[in-house]
Amino acid sequence: MKVSALKLKSPVKQSEGSEKLSTDLWDLNWQEHLPITIPLSTGGTADFKSCSSHVAFEFLKKNYDQLFTENEKHSSFLFTDGHPAKFDFYSRCCDVFCYSIKGTTIGILVANPVDWSSYYIRYINILPAYRGNKLFEVALQCILDLLSDHDLKRVTIEVSPSNLYQIQRLTRLNFNITGTSNSERWGALLQLTKFLDETHESSFLQHFCVGPRPQLINNLH
Repeated sequence: MKVSALKLKSPVKQSEGSEKLSTDLWDLNWQEHLPITIPLSTGGTADFKSCSSHVAFEFLKKNYDQLFTENEKHSSFLFTDGHPAKFDFYSRCCDVFCYSIKGTTIGILVANPVDWSSYYIRYINILPAYRGNKLFEVALQCILDLLSDHDLKRVTIEVSPSNLYQIQRLTRLNFNITGTSNSERWGALLQLTKFLDETHESSFLQHFCVGPRPQLINNLH
């Protein structure tokens, strides 16, 4: 997933009390549907729930060295401190979720509406000790189901082309590779889209793809 410089001051919490954009647009209140409990392969369980942007930023600051391997001093990408509006953006526009075990945060997932029918998974970070427990897959499927119930049409996510493990996980969930981008901040990224509507997925596959299209066969069943 993307690497970002998050050695920032703690966010101002003044906007946390207002409704999130996803609630305004789709009447989707995540707290009404979460938490869910996810079993761990090593035993025990983790909770996946909605949380504040303050919790997310504190988690990232505390665990920065474990989560990010990119050294900003030697990176070819442009690392910059966050604009003051970044905190307001996260508070007002982003849905912030956290994974926790007995009250201790072990990971976060951040996403946000793109428009009236599209949703973007901004990033996910889980402590290395807890990876490999399908925490991402189970939580993402929960999110996809709820967004589909609220008549959204697509969910997008961006991944480094070298992150083959993440690409494989997403294609198993029927995410389609729908584009690429290049930027001074993140380098080259693949965009993958999970269509939540068969008509939209069929249109994309028929107009932009050649070769085998097993998604269309799956849709028929």
